[in-house]
Amino acid sequence: MIKLFVCDIDFTLLDAYAGGLTSRNIDAMIRLQESGVKVVLASGRVESGILPIVKQLRMDEFGGFVASSNGTRIIETLRCTPLLENLIPVDDLLEMYHYAIKLGLHFSVEQGDTVYTNGFDDELAYDRDVVKLKFNVCDDLSEHLKKGAPKCAVTVDRGQKSQEIKEFCNTFKDRFEIVNSMGGFIDIMRKGSSKGHAIHFLCSHLDLSYDEVAAIGDSTNDLEMLAMAGLSACVANAREEVKAIAKYHVASAQEGGVAEFIDIVLSLNKRPVK
Repeated sequence: MIKLFVCDIDFTLLDAYAGGLTSRNIDAMIRLQESGVKVVLASGRVESGILPIVKQLRMDEFGGFVASSNGTRIIETLRCTPLLENLIPVDDLLEMYHYAIKLGLHFSVEQGDTVYTNGFDDELAYDRDVVKLKFNVCDDLSEHLKKGAPKCAVTVDRGQKSQEIKEFCNTFKDRFEIVNSMGGFIDIMRKGSSKGHAIHFLCSHLDLSYDEVAAIGDSTNDLEMLAMAGLSACVANAREEVKAIAKYHVASAQEGGVAEFIDIVLSLNKRPVK
C-alpha cells in the first residue's frame, strides 16, 4: 500500500518549455491526495520556487511535504512548518564563492528573498524566468553573505568550462553533497542532505517503511530516492542512468507521465492486501 508519493518537479511534474504544469497532472495529484496518499514535492528548487505549485496542487489543503534544495529543508504544507533544516555555514559559503571566482565560475546563493550571484548565464535564467526567483548580480557577494543557506550553486552556460566545473567538484566533494540537477547547474549542500535522506527522514517521521513510498524523477539527483522507494518510475525524458533503475517508465513530463504513474499507484492501492 503506497502512502507517500514523492515527486520531482522540473522536467518530471512539469516541463516549463512545453507549457508548464498540465491540467492532467494537477487533476491526478488531487485525486491521489483525495485517496489519502500524502504528496512530497522533492526538488533542487529553493522553497520559495515550490510554494506556488503547492497551491496549485492544493497541498496546503490536503497536507503534504516540500523537500526543497535537494532535501536540505523539509516543511509540511498545512502551516509551512519546518521539520528539518541543514544549512551551509557562512564561512563555507565564502570559501566556495572565492574558489568559484578563481575558476571563473558563477556562484549563486539565496539570502532572504533574493538570490545573489557574481554573474548570469543560461542556467540562472531558468530560475529567474521559470521559477520566478529574484536575482541580484553584484561584483562582491561576500558583503551579502550574512547567514547560512540550504544550498549554493555554481553555474555556467551549458557546455562551457567543463574542466573548471570538474575541478570545483573534486575540490569540495569530500566535504559536501554535490549534484548536477540539470544542464550546467551544480548544486552544493551539506553532507547528509539529499532527496534520499528526505525520504528516510519522512518515513521515520510518519512511521512508514520504504515499501510504502512511490517516487518519480528524471535526473541524477533523483537516483538515491528512486533506489530507496518501494515503487519507482521515471518519465520518458529522463536520463539513461535514471531509466536503468526505475521500475516503471511512463510518458514524458509534457505528456503527463506523473498522472500515468499516479494511475498505477491508485490501481495497486485498490488491490486486496494478501
